Amino acid sequence: VRRLSLLGKFAFNLGPGRALEWSGVFSERAQGVPGATGRPTREVRLETSSFLQRIELEAARLPRPAPRLRGYAFRERRDHLFLDPRRELNLVGSPRRVEQAELRRGGGLHARWTAGDGRGLLGRHAPELLAEIGGESLRQAPPAGRPQEDRRERASRLLSIGDAWDAWRGAARLEAHYRWEETEDNYTGADPYRPFSTRAAHRSRMAGPRLGLRLARGGHSIKANYSRQGRFPTFAELFGYEGLVRGNAGLAPEEGRRADLGWRWEHDGGPGGPAWRIEQALYRSDLEQMIVFVMVSNRETKPFNLDRASIRGYEVDLALSRPPGLNALARRLGRRDPPEVELTLHATLQDARDEGVSPVYHGRQLTYHPPLQGLGGLAVGGRRWRLAYTARFRAGSYWSRSNLPEFKSAAQWSHDLQFNRSLAGPGLSLALRVENLTDATLEDVRGYPLPGRTWFAEIGWRLSEPGGAGQTEAALRDPQPEAP
Repeated sequence: VRRLSLLGKFAFNLGPGRALEWSGVFSERAQGVPGATGRPTREVRLETSSFLQRIELEAARLPRPAPRLRGYAFRERRDHLFLDPRRELNLVGSPRRVEQAELRRGGGLHARWTAGDGRGLLGRHAPELLAEIGGESLRQAPPAGRPQEDRRERASRLLSIGDAWDAWRGAARLEAHYRWEETEDNYTGADPYRPFSTRAAHRSRMAGPRLGLRLARGGHSIKANYSRQGRFPTFAELFGYEGLVRGNAGLAPEEGRRADLGWRWEHDGGPGGPAWRIEQALYRSDLEQMIVFVMVSNRETKPFNLDRASIRGYEVDLALSRPPGLNALARRLGRRDPPEVELTLHATLQDARDEGVSPVYHGRQLTYHPPLQGLGGLAVGGRRWRLAYTARFRAGSYWSRSNLPEFKSAAQWSHDLQFNRSLAGPGLSLALRVENLTDATLEDVRGYPLPGRTWFAEIGWRLSEPGGAGQTEAALRDPQPEAP
């Protein structure tokens, strides 16, 4: 696999409460494609290039309770090239060269109104109203032999109203929100490659509450949350993605209930002293029409709706900074200031089961849901540098709803190493990262082989201070603003 990414962002301050931002990401990726049953190939290649642009305008009138408005628009073009000059995949009628181009664009308006702190029966409170409208379209150039392009469109609307109450000088906080969502898609029927239709769009709606309670005293806090919400299918699930996912335009939205209970204990040791954080949580989700992926060929999966499913789990997160004895060790080495040292550990145990009406699959494990995942890390850094090591573990998971042993991925370990350094120039930074340091044989949860040892080099140049949270490439690729 060979990958190149270029990210640029320009932000302009237009006055109090107003800002304009443009960002762009250009990326190229070339990789080999395994043959049937994962056998190696020599000259089969899949090359993808994309250019994503996003512009965002934000305006707010101060002080509150004035509304805060944010408008955004994005455009992305992706070009795919598949090459199999010697027909190594050995597929009947397989072409030697396939080119595909697609254009994705859209935009929306996001409005949030938050009142100033007021007094109520439960103490201080801050009501909030959120409204959002958006749209997105995807056009794919027709392959050879087809006269008409594939075109899909989606319009979305969201309304959320809620309030938050603080009592006992911030020791207790209660939040309550109710959310309505609606989408309209232009597809009709189960064939994702049907030509664009001007008939009435397929409409989906969902609504539900979200409740939260937090109690805090000293360094301890307890959190409890309950929500009834859902998820609309993505374009990749509806219409496929790069030959790895076969689309299913007949998917219904996911709906379900989720509850979780967590406890957190954190301690700040002060200047030079040890600090730690311990966080645990129990959660449960009961889902209807859950979207699951089922393997339909030796290299393709297809999403389907599962009538009922349940996921129960336990998460633990540990972090230790400036461990005891670090200052004494630094003095022995003749250093005035000890380096920053942080140890982290995260683990997730879950039990995901098929609760559907089918007696064949009822009670079996859900596909692509490993029962155990975890990571541990050690980071050491100074004022201008940081070195971090991360070890990841994932237990095996099934590819098939029948839970046959031959369709189960093996448990696997992977190791990553990253080095960050601030260079001498203004705003210059260097990042070096190695993934899969031991060059282990890895595969994703669907059994698709992953690259071996992979090297990344990144050079950054910031012309000015960010003045706000920066956006990574992954954040730029999600054009929808985060929900409250």
